[in-house]
Amino acid sequence: MQYKALSALTLTLALAGCSIQQNVEQTDIPKAQELCVVENPDVRQGFIKALRGALNDKGIKHKVIRESESDSCQWLARYSAHWAWDLALYMRQAEITIYNGNSVVGKAEYDATWGGANLGKFIDAEEKIRELVEELIEVQASAYFQRAFG
Repeated sequence: MQYKALSALTLTLALAGCSIQQNVEQTDIPKAQELCVVENPDVRQGFIKALRGALNDKGIKHKVIRESESDSCQWLARYSAHWAWDLALYMRQAEITIYNGNSVVGKAEYDATWGGANLGKFIDAEEKIRELVEELIEVQASAYFQRAFG
């Protein structure tokens, strides 16, 4: 009996170690604002392509800038991502952070670092990036629209 209980506990702990985490702290961006996306040269080009596509789909006006230009923007997005190899190349970690001035106002994190034997880590990275943006950013209607129709 103790052997079965110990085996069940070991299996439970092993499977718990194969988890994929996703956390999103949503933010509202006023529709009239432009979001500056700071290009991260250390991240694969497909990431920023997917990020820009997701922003376009949400109707968010944006531009890609270098880090040296970031002081000129009120609304800023920074991103990072890492890939790993485990039978196939997969996105191991991704993070998108939104700033209003110097304050973090929203953050989306995806982490499959401890995915282990979890086959769910082999996701389509573009779809995951779009999902993160969809959950992360809510576009605020203009103040006039809110007063007239809200």
